[in-house]
Amino acid sequence: MGFKVCLLGILLLTVCSCSKPESSSELPRGPYSQLTPEQLAWGETQVEQLIHDRPPMAKYARKGDKVWDWTVRQFAGEWVPGGIEWDASDPVTFWDSVCYPAADGKKARLQVTALSALKNFHYMEPKAGDELWYYTVFELVNFEMHQKIDQVNNDAHQGKIDGEEYSFRIYMIECTDTRTRVIAFFRDLWAPNCKEMGIDPWDEFTRTRLNIKVPVFTPQQFLDRYFKVDYSPTSQPSSRDESFVFHHNFYLHHYETVILPRMNSQGITPPAPMTLAELKQKMTAELTTVSEKR
Repeated sequence: MGFKVCLLGILLLTVCSCSKPESSSELPRGPYSQLTPEQLAWGETQVEQLIHDRPPMAKYARKGDKVWDWTVRQFAGEWVPGGIEWDASDPVTFWDSVCYPAADGKKARLQVTALSALKNFHYMEPKAGDELWYYTVFELVNFEMHQKIDQVNNDAHQGKIDGEEYSFRIYMIECTDTRTRVIAFFRDLWAPNCKEMGIDPWDEFTRTRLNIKVPVFTPQQFLDRYFKVDYSPTSQPSSRDESFVFHHNFYLHHYETVILPRMNSQGITPPAPMTLAELKQKMTAELTTVSEKR
C-alpha cells in the first residue's frame, strides 16, 4: 500500500468548531516545481485523458486556466518524482478514489470511480463533474502528504508504534494537513475559476458534501474529537462520528493484515498494544510539547 492509498469524501463531512486555513493567492509549489517541457507534456496528456474518460469534468476547467494548470502540474510530477498516471479502471475495493505510490518501476497512479461509491449519496449513480473533481483533487493532495505519511508507515514497520497509534497518526494527517490543502484548492482556485467561466462553483456535491465553508481541524481539536468516539465493534456511531470509526477500523485492519505480517517476516518484534487511554496520554503530551516549543 505504501503511503496512504484511499480517502473517502466523508473526511470533509464532519462539522466542527475549528480554525479556517489562511487564504492565499496561490497554492504552495512542490519540491519538484521546476518541471521540464516533457514533464508538463506528460501532465497535459494525463489531464486530457482524465477528462476524456470522465466527461462531466470538462465543464469546470479549460486549457490554460488555473484549475487546468494546477492539475497538469500535479500529474507532471510537482510533488512526485516521475509524475502520476491516470488510471481509468475502478479500484479493486470500489472506493470512490485511490492513489498508489510509484513501485516496481511503475509510475504513481490515481483512480477515481465513474459511479458513486458513497452509500448515502447517489450510490451507484454516475458522478457529477464537481464530485469527480473533488475526488481527483483529494488524491492529488494525498501525494503532497507522502513524506509525513511515509514517516508514520516507516515507524510502524520498524516496530516503533502499534496499530492504535498508527491509525491515529495517519488519520490526523488527513483531517488536518490534507483537509486544509483540499479546502484551499476549492476556495482559492476552484471558486474563482468557476466564477470566471460564469458557472456556479458549488453544485450538489461541493455544496452539500464538501461544504467548503466548514472549517478544518487543528491537531488539538482532532485529538479531542478522536477520543470521544466509541470504537468498539458493537458501537453504533452517530453520523457525525461515522468517518472516525470507519477510518480507525480501516487503518487498524491495514496494520494488522499488512504491516504486522511484514514485521514478523523480518524478525521485528511488534510493540505492546496500547490502550486508547495510553494513546491519548501520549498524544496529549506530544502536542503539549509542540505547543510549548512554539
